Amino acid sequence: MIEAPAGIQDSPRVLIVDDEAMGRRLMRQHLPAGYQVTECADAESALRAVRGSQHDVALVDVLLPGLDGFALCRQLKGDPLTADMPVIVVTAKSGIEDLEQGFEAGATDYVRKPFNPRELTARVRNAVELKQRGDSIRRWNERVARDLALAGALQRSLLAPRPYLTEGMHIHTAYQSSIEVGGDFFDMITLSDGRIALYVGDVAGHGVGAAIAATLLKASLTELLREHAGAGPARIANELHRLFLNQLRAPGLYATLFLALVDPAQRQWRCINCGHPAPLVIAPPGLKRCDFETRGGPPVGFCLAGDNPYAEDDEINLALPEEVTVMLVTDGLLEAENPAQPEASTRLALVELIQHWRQTRSAPPMEFIFKGMREAGFDLSNDDCTALLVEQIPHDEIIFQQSGPLTHEGLTKLANDLELALRGHGWPENSVWATHLLLIEHGANVLKHGRPGPDATLSAQVRMGAEALELLVRDGGQPWKYEEVQASEPGEATDHGRGLLMIQRIASYVASHREGEENLTLFAVLRDWQVPS
Repeated sequence: MIEAPAGIQDSPRVLIVDDEAMGRRLMRQHLPAGYQVTECADAESALRAVRGSQHDVALVDVLLPGLDGFALCRQLKGDPLTADMPVIVVTAKSGIEDLEQGFEAGATDYVRKPFNPRELTARVRNAVELKQRGDSIRRWNERVARDLALAGALQRSLLAPRPYLTEGMHIHTAYQSSIEVGGDFFDMITLSDGRIALYVGDVAGHGVGAAIAATLLKASLTELLREHAGAGPARIANELHRLFLNQLRAPGLYATLFLALVDPAQRQWRCINCGHPAPLVIAPPGLKRCDFETRGGPPVGFCLAGDNPYAEDDEINLALPEEVTVMLVTDGLLEAENPAQPEASTRLALVELIQHWRQTRSAPPMEFIFKGMREAGFDLSNDDCTALLVEQIPHDEIIFQQSGPLTHEGLTKLANDLELALRGHGWPENSVWATHLLLIEHGANVLKHGRPGPDATLSAQVRMGAEALELLVRDGGQPWKYEEVQASEPGEATDHGRGLLMIQRIASYVASHREGEENLTLFAVLRDWQVPS
């Protein structure tokens, strides 16, 4: 193998493979000036050469010792490192079958012997330009992919699935984009008058434009909800619609939106539906299904809708029984296809999964539901999928609610009282013991990592179901999440590490939320919990 001295970094590199020195010299001397050349006399040395450095084009003689030119071409095209390198076969054969064989092996072009110098120069130059353009496109695509990955990471941080927990309502969320960035947006906000604003939206289309619009709408809607305290959903939607039209100025861009202002104490829902799929309503047998489909308006930003497309008459006002659970979704989830069962209903599948989870509570709710949809054959990868599961807490399911000082003594009393309440309701002994231990260990972590003040309190609420209970703990410590506390911190005893491990083994799922100056943490404990073997 003969390699010319390296020239400038961007000068094209040509690999010449011919077992005859004269053939290599003739091809080399007719290449454009400034090209770097590597000469090889057989296929094996050529393969070694391309592994050592990149080349822009290969001139390969068909008749080589050992592996012939066609076999070398197939190997070059089969290797990811050289698959994009153009290969020009050089042959003395003129039959169409020989040329066809070269192209089937992956050759980009061919030159017949004896070759015309000007033809050789032109074909090599065209191949080099083709390679360099391909490299430029590849580098551009890599840069775009990196930028999209960064944008997706930033957007996912803004839309990170997080719960919203109170003693009367639990909200669990899930967000999954079909590509790096998505057009869905959602949030839950506590307003100054005590209402909770829930919304989920979907910008039409995919890609960067939809993602930027979704991010703008989320930020703007959050600001409008806080700025117009006490306003109804129709007014908020009109403000958002005008802002969308004025700032984005894109006639083909719009967003569907479902916005609900919920009074958790009265279970009163005041909603506006702007062209969005209606929520799913899950109610026990005997309860009338609440209908969110009676009214609505056009999508936000729809250019033909005027400046004030929404009126109070378009609002939906419902007093939901406390046993009702609601799921807000985007169409990516509702329109997911099931190739094995094309007629399968996504709404029915979602409702059945939610009902099953509410009965068992054996896993985090959104993980349970999304996994169940995939296992049922639904493809959730073709569009962005967002869901908010809003579970109202019936009063008759709460069997314990008590608070006390956030001290070791106060924690012990609270855990002992909780244990008595569970036994009084006939809860199995193993699960009683596990729930007692869970509260003690969690409280100890709050005392250690939450750094509570001297007047801080800790409260516990237990909701009892048929197959599991939920323990909601509210504490006045500093912001922290038990998931982020390392099981073994340098220089410390391993007691807390063991405590965290106990919590993980006891709870079928854990969710945490920061509201104002307090932490709320939700644990689920199965009725038939047993000590792990």
